[in-house]
Amino acid sequence: MSGTNPYGLPDGLTSVGEGQRQSRAAFEVACETHEACRRAGFRWTAASLDELRDRVIPAFDRHREQIAAFSRTGLVEAPNHDQRTGIRTEPRRMWLDELPHTATAGRQGWQVSWLPNRNDLSQQQAHDALVVAKLANSYRVAEMARRDWPEIQKLARSIGVPPREAVTLIRDAEARARDRAVPTTAAQVPHLGVHEAAHPELWDREIRVDAPTPPRVHTPGRVPDEWLISGELLDLDRGPNQ
Repeated sequence: MSGTNPYGLPDGLTSVGEGQRQSRAAFEVACETHEACRRAGFRWTAASLDELRDRVIPAFDRHREQIAAFSRTGLVEAPNHDQRTGIRTEPRRMWLDELPHTATAGRQGWQVSWLPNRNDLSQQQAHDALVVAKLANSYRVAEMARRDWPEIQKLARSIGVPPREAVTLIRDAEARARDRAVPTTAAQVPHLGVHEAAHPELWDREIRVDAPTPPRVHTPGRVPDEWLISGELLDLDRGPNQ
């Protein structure tokens, strides 16, 4: 057994050092196989080495099999995913899974969501703009953003945007996205379902997800903002639950 894997852990399952642990359990291990698991910080804990070997490692093996099966549906990993930048690419669209920034191709060129007044970017410039968003987003640790400031400056200038203005535009776009996000429990997010058995304590955790604007449906004989069963009008000043 190596020093980095002292408990005979399978590939992709890593022991968490004492200074980074989230619990006081004797053993704490993390999934390093999947990007989504690393971002979410999914971990298993065990009170003894026997429990680690008898319960946690088999649970991790099942977890890996479930993710592999789910990925075959095309909903988890796709061949167009750049592991280095986190950018996913289609012929006329690029996006980041963990951030609300996208790039789309139009008649005149590419347009990036955080730079709405430009629709004449090249595909490379649009890609660079998403990398800037990845490096300068408001969720990053400040020290890491400062470390990447030279790269942010170079890429922002390559698309014709002053670097500090680019950071402001990116974070303003993220603030608007947070305002539109819908509070949702983890149980309602399909790609987190595979982790239920291993992490029941996360099941009621509230996260915020993007959701499309619900369509308005015209019902014959009804008017907008009218309850279908009672026929009463919704009091928009008080809200539906008051």
